[in-house]
Amino acid sequence: MEYGTSKFKRVAFPIPSEDQVEAFANRSGLGHVAKAEGHYEYDGVIASTVKIFERVTGALLYGTVAANSVVEARLSLKCGPEARVIDYRRSIQTEADGHYEIAVANATTPGTGKWVCESAGPYELHVKTPSQASPVMIGTFGVNESQLHNGDRIYLGKLN
Repeated sequence: MEYGTSKFKRVAFPIPSEDQVEAFANRSGLGHVAKAEGHYEYDGVIASTVKIFERVTGALLYGTVAANSVVEARLSLKCGPEARVIDYRRSIQTEADGHYEIAVANATTPGTGKWVCESAGPYELHVKTPSQASPVMIGTFGVNESQLHNGDRIYLGKLN
């Protein structure tokens, strides 16, 4: 982008020390322009560049539905400081006996504020039978953190 006789561009760069993080934080701010080391900074933001996920055993949802149906567990997650919504989905095609087992890896209990992504509500269970054109939500349920860490089996019953 050009502005007058100057060229502007957006650049990201690592900040290797705590002193530099503090100096950058002091220079940045909404509507503030600062000169630093031969360049100008405007509306600087310190953002994470690494995502860390905890590996959990996961909870196993199981039950029965009509034969040859598709069963899907859906959960909306709010992630990051902007609370961006991400849809988490797990599904399985049942066979003639209608039995399903779906492993899920996210809790629906309120977090402690330290998690990057947290549940925006309960899981929804959707089922699409062979005679239906689209899936139908048949219920909601919660999964807590201890169920995830312990690999608990959660029986959701016979659903039709």
